[in-house]
Amino acid sequence: MTKCSREKLRHETLHTLGRRTAHAVRIIVAIIATLAVLVGSIVLWAGSAEMPEAWNPPAPPAALSETPGDFTIDVRPLRATIDQPVIINVSGVAANEVVVLRSWTQDANGLRFDSWARFEADSNGHVDTAVMLPLEGTYRAIDPAGLLWSMRTSDADVYESSGTESRYHISAETMHGVVEVAITRLNPRFEMEPQSISTDLVDGQFWMPPSEAETLPAVIRLHGSEGMFNPTRSALLASNGFAVLDLRYVNPEGLPEIVEVPVELVMHGVDWLVAHPRVDATRIGVYGGSKGAELALYAATKDPRLRAVVAWSPGSVVFEGVSFSALAPGSSWSWRGEPSAYAPFHAGALETLRHLTRVLFRNVAMGWIYERALDLAPPEAAIQVEEIAGAILLLAGEDDRMWPSARMSRTLDERLTRNQHPRHEMVLYENTGHRMRYALWPDLHQPSSIVGGGRPEDNHIAGRDGWQRIKEFLRREL
Repeated sequence: MTKCSREKLRHETLHTLGRRTAHAVRIIVAIIATLAVLVGSIVLWAGSAEMPEAWNPPAPPAALSETPGDFTIDVRPLRATIDQPVIINVSGVAANEVVVLRSWTQDANGLRFDSWARFEADSNGHVDTAVMLPLEGTYRAIDPAGLLWSMRTSDADVYESSGTESRYHISAETMHGVVEVAITRLNPRFEMEPQSISTDLVDGQFWMPPSEAETLPAVIRLHGSEGMFNPTRSALLASNGFAVLDLRYVNPEGLPEIVEVPVELVMHGVDWLVAHPRVDATRIGVYGGSKGAELALYAATKDPRLRAVVAWSPGSVVFEGVSFSALAPGSSWSWRGEPSAYAPFHAGALETLRHLTRVLFRNVAMGWIYERALDLAPPEAAIQVEEIAGAILLLAGEDDRMWPSARMSRTLDERLTRNQHPRHEMVLYENTGHRMRYALWPDLHQPSSIVGGGRPEDNHIAGRDGWQRIKEFLRREL
């Protein structure tokens, strides 16, 4: 073969390879495009869980003045725990004058968080944040604590508590001057050292308040399906004079599995408290949120030693278990070695596909799963709350999108009323979701992939009101 023939053959071979490669690339591109269209169609078909109203506050205004003002800003209390209500008033400005309130703090990482709100003084030259709606700012409700929780930073989503004490700077400014005051908020979590309890029967953290009383009332705190201790909430309860057993009822290793968990675990917690020399065995209550509220109510039907029951976002029936390893796990709880009657989930193939798509690509609300389970729940799955010996406090948000806690609270309240339970009360909050916001620190209420519901302002206002009610209820009943 001549040199010319070899060159010709090489060129033809390369040309053929090039055409085949281009054809293969076109096929791959077509497949990818088809898959993209298919996935996109599935995502559009699945839709997304309806999120609470998205809102970004306007940029803060420029400083109105930098000279010292001759009016007064009154902030009280100057020193308190992070769950104590706050009062912010301005007096001595001109009638109907524009007043801008600002607040800032630094977290443990040195990041600065800022908030602001613009008001118009009344005819007497007063601004009372407890009764006046801000004209604009980082929050949009009548809330004297709005300046504290709505502080934001451009560098992080989460505020890291700076320890025992946090310093907040609050200022008021008009065109004629500016005044400033600093307040301190205390986190008792860093002032107390819990006792770790790990026995065959009890897994928990025990918090004791600094108290000279010989014996104290005690509260068992039950976490939700996340399976985590809450040191801040437990320490705050303890700082109000309660011995607190933060009891874990799921295996801390890996993802939480709530499947046939023995209700006796709560009784073992009660036994542990009864045996403690500083606990008054006649004054023991239980406080649970979400899945923990379901357990708290159910356990209280079995143990008359529980004199007070607090249920935030409660369940009214025993639901199917929460499992990441079994498609049909069975009941969440067991009693005396037997699985409790429960309300199973009813999700068809298409609904399951839609739900999984939302989990992968969009935000997801779990409420529809529990609504269906409630609609089809067998009667024996209902929690027989009328058998609870102690007082009962039910609290829930009307916009709970995790599960229908307001609906279930009404069911529980109706059952208690029908059976003439002597001491029970229910509080429902409008525009409020699943989670309780009770601490006054920067909390941007960033939505997670699991939709809890509620507007940020309402979640904070309702959460703090609920927290105060819980403390008052436990003090009264224990």
